[in-house]
Amino acid sequence: MAIQTKDQKHDKYEPRPEALDHVLITGSLLLPYILIPLTIWRAVSNQHLNYRKGFTYKLISFQLLFSFVSYLIYGFFFNSIFAYIVGVFLINFVLLVVVAGFQLNRNERYSNMVEQYKQVIFIHKINHIEEIAEQMRQKPISVEKDLEYLMDKGHFPRGAIVDGELIFKRNDEVENFLDKQGQFTSIMDSVSPQRSIRTTNTLVDMQANPPQPKTVECSGCGSKVILNKMDTKECDYCGIVLH
Repeated sequence: MAIQTKDQKHDKYEPRPEALDHVLITGSLLLPYILIPLTIWRAVSNQHLNYRKGFTYKLISFQLLFSFVSYLIYGFFFNSIFAYIVGVFLINFVLLVVVAGFQLNRNERYSNMVEQYKQVIFIHKINHIEEIAEQMRQKPISVEKDLEYLMDKGHFPRGAIVDGELIFKRNDEVENFLDKQGQFTSIMDSVSPQRSIRTTNTLVDMQANPPQPKTVECSGCGSKVILNKMDTKECDYCGIVLH
């Protein structure tokens, strides 16, 4: 069995790049350093997405690298720019070290946060978003986005958030997930025996009253899309995933 290093363990929750992320990285070859403020602005506007915080620093690292490569290319054509190569290299190096440190710190914090989610949901069997947010000391919107992301990427059993309540889809998926969490399955029932983990048994009633579509505004470009409550879709204009 392969052994995960500490960094690999923390990086496993990192999201895949979206279309706009690729644009920001490759665009740094044409517009060195100019697009970095746009990445920072996007991170601020999506600060409720805990799972993207470490990835944002990784994105900035790539932008710094691509910008420096672009600077070298321009330098061959403009000697006045190339003369400052040492200074630009030193500034880039220092910034990369700092940004890499922030990335590792954020990824570690999110990995620890996921472990706390597991304890709150599967040991203490708390399934209301407001209660989970209180235990995690996070905003409800951040908790909701975290859990949707973890379920969508297979880190948690499949499920949905319905009327502020976390409900998993299948009993067997929950049981298989718990079997892999040997460190706390032995204490689950002793901690909260009066509670239960909600699964699809309660979703049967929902099928008779399906959730109404909702209008979602893209945080990147402001366009509006109509989605069903549990659906996700990439924005047609900027590629941000809409929930």
